[in-house]
Amino acid sequence: MAEENRLERGARELGDFLVKRLQITLIKQGHVATSGLVQSIVSTVELALGGLDIVERHVFYGNFVDTGRKPGTKRIPVDVIEEWLKQRRFEWAINNTRGMAFAVQESIFQKGIKPSGWLTTTLNESAPIITTEVNRVISEHTEILITNLVRFAQKELNTAA
Repeated sequence: MAEENRLERGARELGDFLVKRLQITLIKQGHVATSGLVQSIVSTVELALGGLDIVERHVFYGNFVDTGRKPGTKRIPVDVIEEWLKQRRFEWAINNTRGMAFAVQESIFQKGIKPSGWLTTTLNESAPIITTEVNRVISEHTEILITNLVRFAQKELNTAA
């Protein structure tokens, strides 16, 4: 059981590391209007067939921040844009925040949104660290398993004699 805890702990630590890297990337790119996306990033360790999965989750719109939005695709709801404008404190500039939201919606519909790559770039840049850490944890786990197996065999041999 201790070996499983070591694997889970290693996976959790790697997940925590990735969450921090993703948050730092978003902050460096300036995606902190409400800090909702930054604060929404979490990782969990889930039991999977044959091992463990590190699962990262974030609010839905984070996908669009990462990959962008092509021109002419489905329009973003005006209420969402209006709330974003208020959080960015744009309502003081124009009395009609809703009208401004419609203008932003149309601009996004016409021009799209440039991708930031906050998720894909960070994961790609972190790949060597991820590989090193996974190999380290698996090596430690394997060493413990072999040590326990040898001890068990020695114990059985001593008991049988």
